[in-house]
Amino acid sequence: MLFIHLLYTLKRTYRRARRIVLIVDNYRPHKSDITRRWLRNNPKFRLLFQPTYHPWVNRIERIWKALHDTVTRNHRYQTMGELMTAVRRFLVVCQPFPGNNHALATAHV
Repeated sequence: MLFIHLLYTLKRTYRRARRIVLIVDNYRPHKSDITRRWLRNNPKFRLLFQPTYHPWVNRIERIWKALHDTVTRNHRYQTMGELMTAVRRFLVVCQPFPGNNHALATAHV
């Protein structure tokens, strides 16, 4: 329902748009029966799916990899709060999407 809520929000925000195109990955909610029904009733929306098993095509996958490499791989945090602080620090350092050396950012607590 989170994805449907996003679609409703986009529909309200861009009422005057004749077409709304979303580039999405193959995450199950993007292809669910509820989503397909919603899209049938809202023909201005079109979903373009990224190829399956091609994470280098989907730029957000690069961020998740860099986050894993920088923050979670081989790091141990005593609490969830420490982990979340490190994740937030990483996301601030990497804003907007990083260039070539994004994995060099430090996210130590």
